[in-house]
Amino acid sequence: MGNTENPAIWFVNMCGSRNVGGAETARAQWSKALIAKGYPVVWWCPTFAEKRLDQNNPLPEDIDNRLLDSISIPVMRRFPSPQSTATFLYSALREKPEKIVFNGQSDFFLPLMAGLIYLKQTEKIVQVFHGDPQPDQNVHHYKSLKQTIKYNLRPLRTLAARRLYSHPDITTVAVSRFVAQRVKDLRLASSVLVYYPPTLEEVDCHPKVKQNEENPLKVLTVSRISPTKGLSLLAKIANACAEQNVPAEFSLVGSVEDSASLAYLQRLKQEMGTNVSIVGSKVGRELCASYTDSDIFLMPSSNEGLGLVTIEGLRHGSPVIARDIPTSREIFTAKEPSAGVLVDPTDDVSATRQTIQFLNQLAADRARLSQLSAAAFNVAARFEPRRLTDEFISGVLIN
Repeated sequence: MGNTENPAIWFVNMCGSRNVGGAETARAQWSKALIAKGYPVVWWCPTFAEKRLDQNNPLPEDIDNRLLDSISIPVMRRFPSPQSTATFLYSALREKPEKIVFNGQSDFFLPLMAGLIYLKQTEKIVQVFHGDPQPDQNVHHYKSLKQTIKYNLRPLRTLAARRLYSHPDITTVAVSRFVAQRVKDLRLASSVLVYYPPTLEEVDCHPKVKQNEENPLKVLTVSRISPTKGLSLLAKIANACAEQNVPAEFSLVGSVEDSASLAYLQRLKQEMGTNVSIVGSKVGRELCASYTDSDIFLMPSSNEGLGLVTIEGLRHGSPVIARDIPTSREIFTAKEPSAGVLVDPTDDVSATRQTIQFLNQLAADRARLSQLSAAAFNVAARFEPRRLTDEFISGVLIN
């Protein structure tokens, strides 16, 4: 795995999408810290190799490098396709690491774990869950016969996962209490450790100062372009603001993963008015600049493992509008002052009405916006990236 000081521990990232924010940011931050300490890091990108074969895909081929380059991660060994499972196992047979951390959930990891345990080539395996592991959560995406068969086999894979994760040599980790509970509910593991992942750490964050009341409110959303991310709510809110003369401008920063996502984006543009700017994918300091330039962060998704972009918004002093879901309540504890508003988790009409009311209040009282910005910064203090990274390394890798 290269010349490293600590070859006894491998850190394997699962990067199964073109998304360059959220979970990929956390994986990259952990990787950067681990490389600095001399640990080998693998970046596993199977779908990148597959999507590069799609001649109709208009996206740049080097998009998977952009996140890594943006935070100055040195060259890491990458396995570019699922066929590299044998290569990985051969490396394990040769080097016999004491511990392997699989950072992310994927069907590709299950045979790897089973093989490593059966061949007794490692003493400990750690599985880190970043999202809801519910096996049938994306059933509405399966349209072809091949995909339908794949979905029908999911219960069998769930049983295999339960058998595998119950092995005494496997430790299960989740990035939030919500994900940990879902893992337990699905009987994938009876004991789950929780370690919050780090967010961006490139800039010095601070509360925002009082804004000129004549300027429109700048509302930012950072999200992968997907129907599962609730972006139709963003369109409804923006249209309602235009109809009711609410002084607000909206920006959507997000990555398009494939041709289906591109088609969804085109439909989304037709739903949105001129008060919405879609600026594409941003990483590193460019993304931080978007957070800094905004007044409010809008998180329309109702299905998140934690919601790292919500925390990134808070760290940049932006009050947050988010769905009232378990992960939002995990970020905003009852003991902390208000740093935004939680809106209806399922009804877009109600959520839009609540958001419009909140935006009208802030537009009329910019001093309150400054107060909420300070509260947002205080909430985010619980998620300081360097501390979270140190806790993860000492708790998961060293112990």
